[in-house]
Amino acid sequence: MTVFRKIVSLLLICVFVFGALALPSDVKAAGDKVVITLDPGHGGPKDPGACHGQTAEKTLTLTLAQKIKAILEANGNFTVYLTRTGDTALTKAQRLKIANDYNTDFLISIHFDGNNNPAVNGVTVYTSVVPEFSPNALAASIASNLSSVGFANNGVKQNADPDCYWNSNKQWDIYDPSVGIHADYYGAISWGCKFGFPAIIVEHGYLSNSRDVNHILSEGTLDRMAEAEAGALISYYTGHTHTYGAVSVDFPSNCAIQGKSSSKCTICRHRKNVTTLPADPDNHYYYSDAIVSHKVSCDTEESVSYKCRISENFIEKELYCEEHVLVDVLKPKTDHNYVVTFHQEVAHAVDGITRYSCTNCASNYTETVAAEGHTWVMKHTSPATCEANGAVTYICPECQEEYSEKIPAFGHSYVRTELIKDATCLEAGLEKVRCSTCEKETEREIAALGHLRYVLEHVDSTCSVQGYDKCFCNRCQTEYTEEIEKPSHEFEVILDTEVSCTVDGKTVSKCNLCGEEKTDIKALASHKYEVTEEVAPTCDGEGYVLSTCSVCDEVSKEPIPPAGHKWEEPVCTKRATAFTSGNMRTVCTVDENHFYDEELTSRFASDNAFRWEIVLLGIFLLIALADALLVKFKVIPYGAAKKAAEEETANAEAHEESMKENAGPEEADKAEEQEKEPAAAGK
Repeated sequence: MTVFRKIVSLLLICVFVFGALALPSDVKAAGDKVVITLDPGHGGPKDPGACHGQTAEKTLTLTLAQKIKAILEANGNFTVYLTRTGDTALTKAQRLKIANDYNTDFLISIHFDGNNNPAVNGVTVYTSVVPEFSPNALAASIASNLSSVGFANNGVKQNADPDCYWNSNKQWDIYDPSVGIHADYYGAISWGCKFGFPAIIVEHGYLSNSRDVNHILSEGTLDRMAEAEAGALISYYTGHTHTYGAVSVDFPSNCAIQGKSSSKCTICRHRKNVTTLPADPDNHYYYSDAIVSHKVSCDTEESVSYKCRISENFIEKELYCEEHVLVDVLKPKTDHNYVVTFHQEVAHAVDGITRYSCTNCASNYTETVAAEGHTWVMKHTSPATCEANGAVTYICPECQEEYSEKIPAFGHSYVRTELIKDATCLEAGLEKVRCSTCEKETEREIAALGHLRYVLEHVDSTCSVQGYDKCFCNRCQTEYTEEIEKPSHEFEVILDTEVSCTVDGKTVSKCNLCGEEKTDIKALASHKYEVTEEVAPTCDGEGYVLSTCSVCDEVSKEPIPPAGHKWEEPVCTKRATAFTSGNMRTVCTVDENHFYDEELTSRFASDNAFRWEIVLLGIFLLIALADALLVKFKVIPYGAAKKAAEEETANAEAHEESMKENAGPEEADKAEEQEKEPAAAGK
């Protein structure tokens, strides 16, 4: 190979290498990418999820979802969507409907767990109980990768709904065990099955466990969790060559939504050629457990109403749908056909009863014949005593049934037989007594006599002054004082004011007897504010809440501090090559119009060592190219030609020396003059 061809080959190799460095790597076309939907759990003001201090689950799930999205998109083989990008409240059905609109291949519902038992910890992955939608291998890989970040691995679990069953023909759940296996308990997984793609729930540790939550909130943990989860997805969906089966129905059209069909990879279920099926508004799912029966008489029709389970689900989960009800007439009007269903003959003390029921409906009625009743005659009497009750017994001569009436005990009739102690004004006395009826003897207390009261001084009581009587007892010759009960105040309202925004409501009353006044506060003054305007804060600007008093129209303005920028992970918008600069853009999640760019310098510009390598290589290539051109155009000899020229020059010089040695003096002088002439001519 000539030197020129070597140089050309070397130049081609350099162009190829530099081109490879300058051009971005190829990625799959958009239609061939795996579509992943990430569902950040919870959201909205009423659903923060599990909490640890000021940290809410809804915030962590959104942050982690954004990190996973950035990693998958950078891989180039995935298209990634989020069900929510802000603090939005969504039902589970609404989240899965969003994923269905994106033609999703797979959905991950992202959560952080909580438990009343603070010892419970670790990551758990939940999959469907329906085999067709249970990616257990991928779920196990996610759990394993997350455990490598520093969490306990609780494995892959499934939860079945104890009341619902899965109908694979309708691809819907229902309260009928005859249709098939139990349906999924978790709504996100169940709605994924209904929309024809697998959905899983990943619980990323417990915010109620101190070890888990400290690890989650430590710097870099969420990044490593995102890398672990994204790594499992990348390995699962790109670690094989997709092989697609025939087109099949993902889920059928029904009365609420159009179905879809696609070709699915036989290994990972990646879908391509997703097509929307024709609408089928008459494909309802009426089910027996939703029957509302109208039980009527023979005078009206009997009808049964069936609810459609599909429309019922959509309405329950706040997806728009009209209620679908089917009404069937089971039995037309007819005449009653009453027959005796119960009969009891009338007896001495038992009513006669006959019950009639209609064989055509639930109508019935009862006929009653009253019994004659008992005739009561006194049978005997047990007399009462001083201490024991007596009784009078009566009997019915016809049926011999008896009943008794009580005669109360009449008590003892005591008379004194001996005085043991006389009673005084203040102390009770004691006497011995005997019952004149039963001769029972006992001791009985004699009540104190009380003072023989004589008033020495009297002071009346008023509402505010305690009155008294100063008395003298003529029996025991002692003085004593008795308080006179004070009368109650007779208050009359003299001032009554209503509450206002600035003045308390009160009632002032005055006693008609003593003139005392009292004040009762019946309501405290306060504005009744109602929110009339609310402006949300921006990243760098304050918001506010305006409230207006419904009584006096006073306006209160409460500022809301700026939300502050919440930067996403930087995204490369232009790749740097060996000779051209690139760009990284960071966007605020609060306001996508706020962003900043960072320049990515080229390798040639940023790497001094690499730049000097390129310069030296260029110099070498230029020298080699110049040398080759000189040789090609015979400006300089090369190789054997050069060597022959050098030998020819040496031989000429040797011959010239030999001629000088053999020449006479004249010839030598002549030769010397010939040598000097060219030199002189050169000057």
